[in-house]
Amino acid sequence: MSRPSNARRQATASVFTHDGFARPHSPEADGDAAHDAGRRYRTGVIGVADREPGVIRVNRPVVEAMCRHHQRLREAAIADHVRDGEALEDAICYVDGILPRIFLLDGQLVLDQRHVAGDSDAITATAPRRGRYRIGLGYTWYRVDARLCDTILDDKPSSTATATIVLRHNDLQALAAGDELLATDTADRQVRVLPAAPLP
Repeated sequence: MSRPSNARRQATASVFTHDGFARPHSPEADGDAAHDAGRRYRTGVIGVADREPGVIRVNRPVVEAMCRHHQRLREAAIADHVRDGEALEDAICYVDGILPRIFLLDGQLVLDQRHVAGDSDAITATAPRRGRYRIGLGYTWYRVDARLCDTILDDKPSSTATATIVLRHNDLQALAAGDELLATDTADRQVRVLPAAPLP
């Protein structure tokens, strides 16, 4: 009996995302048609599929990028509430109730959902296995075309180069409505936002 090659034994890395990263799509593209119409996502993550559906496995650099990205989301949400007149303490408490804390500690990925769940035991720490962390984070992850993601969290070194993001018409409307997350680049790069060419 022939043994499987290394290429067959090794899982293939792909880009994954979840519905929480989905950008608003056009009204005519609902449900499965949204993907066919090129629905965009704020973020994609490089990883491999776990045996459990909806779960992925990612390496340490990707986990670090995910933690930085999530912290920026929390900070942006807190800043929004402060701009609306809330005290900083109140803004932090509010965001703690909707966005968990995700961070690395002693090499383990900590997911602290105690405030979100209202449960003092809702905290987990995940150690890597064979160099990868098993990620669920309360979402259902699925493969997506990398071209549909504004930002990809991968294991490449951060760059000081400028990233360019091309927006479609409905994305421009979302940005005009105050969506600032599109211009957040997780590789610490400056981001230049360009409108797409007008449709004929």
